Amino acid sequence: MNAEGASRKIRWGIVGASRIADEYVIPAIAADDSSTVVALGTSSAPAQAKAIASRHGVDRVYDSIDEVFDDPDIDVVYIGSASEHHLGQILAAAAAGKHVFCDKPLALTAGDAINALDACQSNGVLLGVNQQVRGAATHRAMRNAVLDGAIGEVRGARCAFTVQLPPHATGWRTSGPAAGVAMDLTVHTADTLRALLGADVEAVAAFGANQGLCEAPHFDLLFGAMHFDNGVIATFQDAFTIGHSQTALEVYGSTGSVIGTDVMRQSPGGNVVLRRGDESTELHIDHHDLYEPAVAAFNLAVQGKGEPAATGLDGLKALQIAEAVVTSAQTRQFVELPAQ
Repeated sequence: MNAEGASRKIRWGIVGASRIADEYVIPAIAADDSSTVVALGTSSAPAQAKAIASRHGVDRVYDSIDEVFDDPDIDVVYIGSASEHHLGQILAAAAAGKHVFCDKPLALTAGDAINALDACQSNGVLLGVNQQVRGAATHRAMRNAVLDGAIGEVRGARCAFTVQLPPHATGWRTSGPAAGVAMDLTVHTADTLRALLGADVEAVAAFGANQGLCEAPHFDLLFGAMHFDNGVIATFQDAFTIGHSQTALEVYGSTGSVIGTDVMRQSPGGNVVLRRGDESTELHIDHHDLYEPAVAAFNLAVQGKGEPAATGLDGLKALQIAEAVVTSAQTRQFVELPAQ
C-alpha cells in the first residue's frame, strides 16, 4: 500500500466459494480492523458464492474469477479454490498486481511453487500461505517453551495428524491431481515441525498405505521420520483413516518435554503439558481463532510491517518435504531434500 492508501482498509477479494472461506477466512478478515472483503468470485459455484456473500455482507459477486483479478479496488486476493488451480490463479493475481494469500498446498509440485514465488517477486507482490495451524495458541505456547529453554536441549519430536476424513471433505482430497494425505495433512505437519523446531528438513524416510479411501496410487496414510538440519529427528503420522485417536504434537528435550494433545486441528482447542520427570504441569492457553493471526500478519506485511506468518518460501519448503515423503513411501528409500 502507498502512503495515500495507508489510512483506508486493505481490500480483499475472495477466489472460490469454499467452506474454508465461508467459515474461517472471511470472518478472520472482518475481525481485523485494517481489512475488509469487497468481492467474491467463482467460475463454478455461483449460487454458493451468492449465499456466502449474503451471509457476510459482501456486495460484489463475480461469476468469473478473472473479474476478481481485474477489479482495481482489490489489494489482496485470497485463493481458496481447489489445489490444482492454485498455480494459475497465483500467476494471474500477481500479473494483476494483487498480493496473494493462498491456501495450502501452494501448488501441486515444488517446481510449480517456485514459479509462483518467482511470479510474485517479479511483480512486486507479497505471497503468503494459509498455514493456519502454526498460529494456534497451543503451538505458540510450545514454541515459547522450546525457545525459553524449558525443556533443555531439543532431542526429538513427534507429530500425529490422524483423522477420519468426513464425507463432506472428500472430493479433491481422495481423487484427482491433488489427492492423498500428503497434499492435505503432510504439508501442515511439515510446516508445523519446521516452525516449532526453527529448523529445516534435510532428509526423510517414510512408509505409505492406501486403506481404500483415496484413489490409487495416492496414499491415505503416511508414517515416517524427518531429519532436521539441527540434528533433531521427528517422527510423524498423517492419516485420513484413523478416527478414534487424538492428534498430537510433542517435543522432547534434555531436561523435560512439552506435550500437546489434540492440537493439530482447524478450530481452537487442545492442551499442552510441560513434563519434567514425574512432574507434569498443564500450561495456561488463551485459545483463539487460528485464522485471525495469519490474516492479521498478512495485513501488516501489506503495510510494510513484517512478513506473512507463513511466507511463500515456507509454502515451498512444506511442499518439498511432502513430495519427498511421498517419494520415499513409493520407493521405500531414504530421500534427501534440496540444499536450503
